[in-house]
Amino acid sequence: PCPRLPRLLSWLTAACALSPSLSPLFWGVCGSMRAPALCVMLAVALLGEAGGSHVCARADLGAGLADCTALSLSCTMMPDAGKSEAAGCAMTQQELSELFQGPLCSSNALTALDLRGHTLGANATAALAAGLASCTALESLDVSDTRLGDAGLATLLSALPASLNRLILAHNGLTDESARAIRKALGEKNTGSLKPLQIRVLDLSWNALSSSGARALGALLASADCVVESLYLDWNGLRDRGVKEIGEGLKSNTHLKRLSLTFNGIKDSGVTGLSAGLRQNAVLEVLNLSNNGISPAADRKWRAALANKPPTTSSAASEKTGGTSDTPREQQGRTTSSADSVEDDVDVDEISFDED
Repeated sequence: PCPRLPRLLSWLTAACALSPSLSPLFWGVCGSMRAPALCVMLAVALLGEAGGSHVCARADLGAGLADCTALSLSCTMMPDAGKSEAAGCAMTQQELSELFQGPLCSSNALTALDLRGHTLGANATAALAAGLASCTALESLDVSDTRLGDAGLATLLSALPASLNRLILAHNGLTDESARAIRKALGEKNTGSLKPLQIRVLDLSWNALSSSGARALGALLASADCVVESLYLDWNGLRDRGVKEIGEGLKSNTHLKRLSLTFNGIKDSGVTGLSAGLRQNAVLEVLNLSNNGISPAADRKWRAALANKPPTTSSAASEKTGGTSDTPREQQGRTTSSADSVEDDVDVDEISFDED
């Protein structure tokens, strides 16, 4: 009944991924193609929500980009992805300079830029930073898997527009040095009249952060200037000492609602420190501690702390008999932990960044 539906849904999926303003409910249903009637209604709703948004891709680079509200140059969305990665995913300094010299940002229409998978060298990163300074309406920037490194991130942080509220930095080989730079950019008043960046979604997963970096991020969370609402730290090396630092930051944090700490080598000792912070935090709704080798007892401890109440004998007895002890707050923001199903103690002794 709708032969163009797959193509339409493909566009909608890209739009959902690129536009932070789209409803999370639509984002969750966007990839489903099982019910054509539902998808048609979804298309109408999304188009209305987008309000005339224009998602551009690599094929549009030869045309005018003045009307682009989102530009996706992600290697994973390129038609020839996987065939010629070196040729298709390495943007040169000249290419980036030419991109921003055009009308891309002059019309203040661009709100989302996706450069996932591009290998950004030092010169290309400098060109990107220079261009971002003119994108005064940009809200979302994805530079995951671009091999930025600490030096590249420092270059970008100095040029990010004040309008930015979503920053994706996953899989970039970032170390504790980057964590300290992020703390300064997001949680400290800068020189002159500039305010700290108002980043609300920060993804630092798949990097090389340790307990020292966690200390900087904990200080960031404790800062009154930090407005981060979603923080992703999966697949780092925080371990028990690092998660305790995060817990310290949570004690006075008033903005963070979602926190993900999977695959960080966290054990029961770390959960104890984190729980101390959770008991004094009134805003966190979703916490993911899966794949960390946490015991069932420690699992109950952090869940009770998230609900702002200490573990009780009755709740433990209920769990032993197969009952549940979810509190209203836990039911509202369903947290996930696979502690009861973890067979082996997952440890994070070493993180490797393969060349491919």
